[in-house]
Amino acid sequence: TGVMAGLTLICNVHGYLIADGDRIPDEGKLTYRGIDIREIVEGCTQENRFGYEETVWLLLFGKQPTRSQLEHFTKVLNACRELPPYFAEDMIIKAPSKNIMNKLARSVLALYSYDDNPDSTELSNMLRQSILLLARFVLEVPMSGNLVPIVGLSLLYLVLALAFLFVFLFLAAQYESWSVPVAVILSLPVAGIGAYLGIWICGLENNIYFQIGLVMLVGLVAKNAILIVEFAKEEIEKGRDVVSAALTAAHLRFRPIVMTSLAFILGLLPLVFASGPGSASRQGIGTGVFFGMLVAITVGIVFVPFFFVWIYRIKAKLKR
Repeated sequence: TGVMAGLTLICNVHGYLIADGDRIPDEGKLTYRGIDIREIVEGCTQENRFGYEETVWLLLFGKQPTRSQLEHFTKVLNACRELPPYFAEDMIIKAPSKNIMNKLARSVLALYSYDDNPDSTELSNMLRQSILLLARFVLEVPMSGNLVPIVGLSLLYLVLALAFLFVFLFLAAQYESWSVPVAVILSLPVAGIGAYLGIWICGLENNIYFQIGLVMLVGLVAKNAILIVEFAKEEIEKGRDVVSAALTAAHLRFRPIVMTSLAFILGLLPLVFASGPGSASRQGIGTGVFFGMLVAITVGIVFVPFFFVWIYRIKAKLKR
């Protein structure tokens, strides 16, 4: 009542029934090695997970895994997921193609030269190669698609540079000064260092989601620095000296900055400890911003008055 499908001819597509010699239309059913594919999809949907790992297990071993087998196999795939150094830039990003299947085929062929034992036909070696390829597909597919233009590190630097430039230009217009905004800009790298330390400590990747978080972090940290710089500038206009103005501004704005930042940081905890489908993206954004903001309110906020005084003193020397 169906046709054998797939390269291995072990997948059956059931599309109709035969009763008394007549074909009767049916809803249709796709089975793989006797397993109803719909049951797998419904199980993954009910448990709110993607099901990629158990599908890979089914393709490799011809049966569904137990829960313990699935947990162990997921760890194995995660350990094999890293691409060779510069592979994404050289083989995927720098070799554009409108056909994603063409790009994936090229990538698979290119991985041959990175394999220490590519020609062995032993079962253990072929299983190793299959697991490596299947584990890396989840990285190669998005890189081969619409995310390619924003994966490269060079473009990340460009986006961050533009974010810094926009912050500087807006502040220059607000304060009607080219020098005062520099005090805000100089405080931003401290938070960036905190974000990178955070994903390093947690063992996360510097992926597109983390990079989006970095751009967001620029605005959040700049907001805190602006509060101090703005009050310090007002105190100078009232006749205070630079050091006294900076200390007064830091003292007045410290509590509201810490309160609002802590509220935001606590709000990031669901992202940091996210689980289930899509958790990698939420963790990538949340973890970087979480640690970046922590460092910003504990270390970075101390440097803002210092940078403000430093910039004003340099400005005074230049006027002389």
